[in-house]
Amino acid sequence: MDSQNIKKPHSYANKIITVVSIILTLISLLLLFNYYFAGGQEYEKAMERYAANETEALKISDQLDKESNAVLLENLDKISIPKTKANIEIVNEISRMDKLSEHLKRRNELVRKYSELRLKVFELYRKSIVEDTNKYSNEINEISNETEELRKEIEKIEV
Repeated sequence: MDSQNIKKPHSYANKIITVVSIILTLISLLLLFNYYFAGGQEYEKAMERYAANETEALKISDQLDKESNAVLLENLDKISIPKTKANIEIVNEISRMDKLSEHLKRRNELVRKYSELRLKVFELYRKSIVEDTNKYSNEINEISNETEELRKEIEKIEV
């Protein structure tokens, strides 16, 4: 009987240790889940704002051959350039997020470069219109090609 009494407390202690271990494991998993997915959700929301701005900013591309210079300048000054500057601020905001994974940090850096180049193209379009010249065409084409390459590289990195 003495051996049975010794096993019961030992058995009970094992059950308590097992339950406590399971609880601690679940808490750890929840913390990890929160760490990885909370940052991802914050990133996604910021990128949704970015995408909406980008859609508006790029509408000028469809207007280049259709609208007057006055309309193009107005759209560059009131939509394309401000929306692109806002996107650069969104990228800066994302950079300050604590919970970003390394691949999202890398993707964000590429998005920053893309946005800065996109802004440069819009500013060169504006300059071309104001100066009534085509002398920036080669530079615009080169930068546009570079932005396209960056866009492809960005798409390869999963969110």
